[in-house]
Amino acid sequence: MKRLMESTWVGIISIITDQILPFVAPVSGYLIFMVAAIMADSITGVLASLKENQKITSNGIWRTLEKIVIAGIAIMLSHGFETLWIPDIPMTKAVSAIIAFAELKSNMENYHRLTGVDIGAGWMDAIKERLFPKHHTPATDVPTDIDLNDAKKYDQYGSTDD
Repeated sequence: MKRLMESTWVGIISIITDQILPFVAPVSGYLIFMVAAIMADSITGVLASLKENQKITSNGIWRTLEKIVIAGIAIMLSHGFETLWIPDIPMTKAVSAIIAFAELKSNMENYHRLTGVDIGAGWMDAIKERLFPKHHTPATDVPTDIDLNDAKKYDQYGSTDD
């Protein structure tokens, strides 16, 4: 019986080291950062609630554990899709960034609750502008008074070669 248990543990450790760790290793940085960001959000949230004399309940602790598990699953699934089926799209990076931005925003809100200083207002606008810059579509950049018979003197954006 002892020998069977030893071989079972050797088999389990072998599966973990041979199959699971190589899959998790490339995203370990994302997972560690995600856990740290969620924990920071939880700590600042508890501190802000204590400052505001709000009751701290076990629901908040369970919610933190839920967030860690769900975010970890999301990162691992995105890594699996990226690795196995769509390597051209950086899904792991995108999913991790979405989770990180959500936690950053929540941390900034907690900081505002703690200090009264709203550091998040300008940051979120800057991040949105950086991710989704407002730019003109090609249709709005093209002049409408082009003579099609003389179009060769215009490049694709409607400016002259002069």
